[in-house]
Amino acid sequence: MPDMIEPNIHPVLVHFTFAMLTLSALSLFVVSLQPAGGWRDTLKHAGDWMLFFGAIAAIATVAAGFQAYYSVAHDAPSHAAMTTHRNWAIPTTVALLALALWRYSKRSVKPGLLFAALFLVAAGFLTVTAWWGGRLVYAYGLGVKSMPQAEGPGHDHEHGPGEEHGPGAEDAAGSDGHDHGADPAAASAGDGAEGHEHAPAPAASSTAVVTGDYPETPVAVADAFGAALKSGDAAMVERLVSPDVFIAESGGAERS
Repeated sequence: MPDMIEPNIHPVLVHFTFAMLTLSALSLFVVSLQPAGGWRDTLKHAGDWMLFFGAIAAIATVAAGFQAYYSVAHDAPSHAAMTTHRNWAIPTTVALLALALWRYSKRSVKPGLLFAALFLVAAGFLTVTAWWGGRLVYAYGLGVKSMPQAEGPGHDHEHGPGEEHGPGAEDAAGSDGHDHGADPAAASAGDGAEGHEHAPAPAASSTAVVTGDYPETPVAVADAFGAALKSGDAAMVERLVSPDVFIAESGGAERS
């Protein structure tokens, strides 16, 4: 169960908040422009319920957001983005809660145009808030447990008929499969195949070349240090790190 909500439940709750409140804003705006009766009354009730449930979800979302703000590991750039996201979220939530209370007091009648317009503005602020939240994940990788490792330009998958791509796709449009390659003979040999595979490009070696006791260039030093960390060679790490090095990490400092 903990794996389902790592590192925080905020991303789960925020979808309910955004979906219900934006749909409610659009629904009540349409209702405010139409005479009462028929489907408009049904839409009014739907918009009201979405607003009330969305307001409750917003409270839970903000609470989980604060928990994430103070617990999810982050660096200085992502902290600035988190703060911007928070600064949009708080006044937007306050405005939406005020609108929900206003609408609750007038729920027996259709919403007025002023209320509907203000609700649309608040929904716009909510959209900006959500955009910043998405940016925290997709631009800064905040809360992401692991990132996919790109091993090179190659890839390994199969295409069905008609799904060809690449420079030779036009020539292979009439065949069941195709082959990427500069050799025409190899391309013709692939005609009629049901699919193909691209072998991934070989990963670059992580082993640094060390001449004598120490690497000869700064780049070689960095490569050797990375290789030593990866292999767990503590002796090599100590040889490559200066005794008086000053390391700053996560707001703290440590001397070697």
